[in-house]
Amino acid sequence: MEKLILVLVYLLLQWLYLPLNRRPVKYYWRLALDDRLPLVPGMIVIYFSYFLMFFIGSLVLIFSDQFWPFAAAMILAQGLGDLFWYFFPNGVKRPEVRGKGLMRQWLRWLYRWDQYDGNAAPSAHVFHALIIGHFLARMWPPLTLPIYIWVGLIIVSTVLIKQHYILDILGGMLVAAIGLLV
Repeated sequence: MEKLILVLVYLLLQWLYLPLNRRPVKYYWRLALDDRLPLVPGMIVIYFSYFLMFFIGSLVLIFSDQFWPFAAAMILAQGLGDLFWYFFPNGVKRPEVRGKGLMRQWLRWLYRWDQYDGNAAPSAHVFHALIIGHFLARMWPPLTLPIYIWVGLIIVSTVLIKQHYILDILGGMLVAAIGLLV
């Protein structure tokens, strides 16, 4: 019963992402370096792999001996993200994607689907991937390196498909670190 309550608390905090994402953006924390990074449409595949990590990784961890620290870290991180997005509504201005090709089509689709440009910092992709990756690596030590390479690629993909700015990534890393200190 306690597990179910924690999962429901997390799902409530996760649900808050949606209305917070639709609020008017007040801040865009783009650095000059963000403008120098190229748009790499092929990184959309790695970006989408985050959802595989999130759903399958979370299910594996919910039914593991890592559940309690995993749940505490995710609830704290998501709660911190929600609070930050509420008090500092921030976003990303995305570029126009030109040209043909499957990856560019997927990127245009993502921009249309994620039409609101809010909830950029801290990056939930970053803090979720780092927390899930951390606990999966604790469960399966021989897979630590591939897990963290995957996490690193997900993080890089967020800036290379222009879903996040560099400061969003640093914020996501900070939130993950706070969540993991629990």
